[in-house]
Amino acid sequence: MGIGFVIVLHLFLLSIVGFIVGIVSSVVTYFAGKKERRRVKVVVAFMAPFAFLYTFYMGGLIGLSILADRRNVDIGIGDDWHVPLENNHTLSFIDLDAPGSIVEKGGRFVVWDVIAIEEKGNKIVGKTEDNQFFSYDTRTDEVQKFKTESDLKSASNNKEIKLMNVSKFYSQKKSELISTWEYISIAIFSLLIGVGAMNMTKHIVFFTG
Repeated sequence: MGIGFVIVLHLFLLSIVGFIVGIVSSVVTYFAGKKERRRVKVVVAFMAPFAFLYTFYMGGLIGLSILADRRNVDIGIGDDWHVPLENNHTLSFIDLDAPGSIVEKGGRFVVWDVIAIEEKGNKIVGKTEDNQFFSYDTRTDEVQKFKTESDLKSASNNKEIKLMNVSKFYSQKKSELISTWEYISIAIFSLLIGVGAMNMTKHIVFFTG
């Protein structure tokens, strides 16, 4: 699914959650709150969840987009999943449970249907879905293909080869580029602006009501 479709779907689901929370909050406010300006309080109780959820989501999306752009990784939604490799190359996926592709800076696919991979400096070695092995030099753009892992090892001067599942490699590479604390910082930022939007909604409704 494209990123635009995913965002619309997320906003639709947030609308459902906001509506449910808003109804419950409005009913509680109506029966448990004081009679003074009750109508205004009920309106605030209904609108506040929408303000918080939408702002929290958009804040997180913007924060992740900025971080992803700086680290050359995907933001975690849509159908473009990628992490950087050496010399302006990327490992790219349409879906994380599908084989990956090695793509050069200009967008040309160099090796595709990759199911296992290891990055060895400027060289990338791996295995494709058809049980073939390869070695790709990111500096010279040279691709060598081999029928067996032993042939690949021989071409690599008998150096030890530790191929990793391509999805696991993606996850590990991404976690190296973006720390847990950075995700937490974005969450805190989104939470703060979400609470701010909720309070602003409250003041606007009270002022106009």
